[in-house]
Amino acid sequence: MDQPTVDTGRRPTIELVSFTQNPVVTAYYLWQRSKMANFEKTFLELVDLYEIDESFAKEVDDLFMKIIRQEIPVSENIEFVFMVNDDSIAHREQMVRHRIGHTHGDNIGVDIIPDGAKSSYWSQSMRILDMSKFADENRFLVPDSIKENGQVHLEYLETLHIIQDMYHKWVHIDNIPMEDARNIMPLASTMDISWKLSLQALLHVLGKRSCWILQLGLWEPIITGMIEALCDQIHPMFREIILPPCFTEGKFNDCVYKLENERRVSSEDSLCVCPLYMGTATNHPQEFNALSAEHKQDTLARAPQYEKLWGKNVWTGEDLIKKV
Repeated sequence: MDQPTVDTGRRPTIELVSFTQNPVVTAYYLWQRSKMANFEKTFLELVDLYEIDESFAKEVDDLFMKIIRQEIPVSENIEFVFMVNDDSIAHREQMVRHRIGHTHGDNIGVDIIPDGAKSSYWSQSMRILDMSKFADENRFLVPDSIKENGQVHLEYLETLHIIQDMYHKWVHIDNIPMEDARNIMPLASTMDISWKLSLQALLHVLGKRSCWILQLGLWEPIITGMIEALCDQIHPMFREIILPPCFTEGKFNDCVYKLENERRVSSEDSLCVCPLYMGTATNHPQEFNALSAEHKQDTLARAPQYEKLWGKNVWTGEDLIKKV
């Protein structure tokens, strides 16, 4: 086997394939129709008015954000279809688990999303997708911790090529069916998958997975890609829906994962404690100074990523001052 070329694999990308026609106006229209006996304008008339009347557009936008923040069921009527390109098996398993859920004790279990039964997925399948060149074609994920360790990175890539060569031998020499040979494939290997979900379900996913406590590592390119696509193709105000569940109407309210943070502060859990939890729910300087040097370093290293994602100070929850 040839020595593998050092590569960082592929980063997932998001494409917004389709969505409910004029979702912002749709939400406004459905809300008004539910509150008025004789609503005079048609949906298409509202769409036209939204394009030419700035004051009306602001009224519609404001109501849309209120519907989002209050989790009013109107949002169940708005749907989106995303294509996730180069999604790893590891992330796909997390994504499809949003459909149902459970918890166990004080541990975080599988998320339950509102209207989850109506979310649907359609994926490439290794049952019919030949993976004989997946390592050569860089169809795999490399975690950041492995990228940052030169020797481990080389060993990681070498292992992927060993798996590729064995898969190729089984399928093309030993005539093993691809649906059987695929069982050797690593969680890092990638494929494309579509994801249809309602606005209400989308809000849940973005809010939960943007939280410091949960796995932003795998979700960061997915969440960022979704927000960028929504802002580019529909409306920039979609950027305001990215805040984690501890925020209410744009302001920090209370930590919903206190048990997890307490375990991390006490070192029962080696993962990073949320700085927002330390800065608002506890005496931040004392709690932070009590952490190990490695824990402090990890927390400070992750902070800028979350500040960029939230647009908030990770210690106070206050809006970041935009520099002109």
